[in-house]
Amino acid sequence: MAIDNIKQESWNTYYNTYFQELASQSLASLWEKVDIGIMLIVALTASGSAVAGWTLWSLAGWKVLWGVFAGIASVVSITHTTLRVPDRVKQQEELRRRFSEVRVEFENFLADLRIGMKEDEARKRFKTLQGKYSECMKVAHLDILFTVSFRNRVTNILTKELQGRGMI
Repeated sequence: MAIDNIKQESWNTYYNTYFQELASQSLASLWEKVDIGIMLIVALTASGSAVAGWTLWSLAGWKVLWGVFAGIASVVSITHTTLRVPDRVKQQEELRRRFSEVRVEFENFLADLRIGMKEDEARKRFKTLQGKYSECMKVAHLDILFTVSFRNRVTNILTKELQGRGMI
């Protein structure tokens, strides 16, 4: 593998690593918002909640609204448990951390390639980094929020980030 090929393959893997890092960061943020929203709704409808005792909810017109709101809270609470939202936040944050570590190693490697490196050493470091990327990908599971539009948004964020760094 010629040094130019190593540079190109390293760039490709760097890009994919950075994409995965940003995707995990965005997924963790989205799941955290879902978690906070659901927990707030559940807390507001809890029987011991101060909100539940407000006189407003005992008025005739508001009883139905309160019943609907409490019913929605029950459904989202069940959904929260079923989707294991807190676990998803933790998982995505751990993936973000792991991909970030590999990305930084690739950045350093790409800098070393620009400065100059013997092909044998470059090949060895590339294989090591590629192995680390593969290990991260093995534990990265598809998420229900990882839609085409989500991936497009992450790609746009990555493109702007790389342009801002003068890398593309």
